Amino acid sequence: MPSLNQDSGVTALVDRLENDGRTAAVGLRDNQPVGVLARGKRRAVLRLTLEVGIADVRAGYVPQNKVAAVRT
Repeated sequence: MPSLNQDSGVTALVDRLENDGRTAAVGLRDNQPVGVLARGKRRAVLRLTLEVGIADVRAGYVPQNKVAAVRT
């Protein structure tokens, strides 16, 4: 897994989510971060993504639809 230090926005988001007691997972494509999946309170997650500049936020997917959402 590549170092996320290259993308301070992703690193900051993951740190904030985890410091707030949430679980965060970074999705990679070609060894580059392309998304962050977070489990926790939706409102807090949305606020944090906006603070670090992530414009494409998707929530409320059932498990079988998450893979298709990440691929688009």
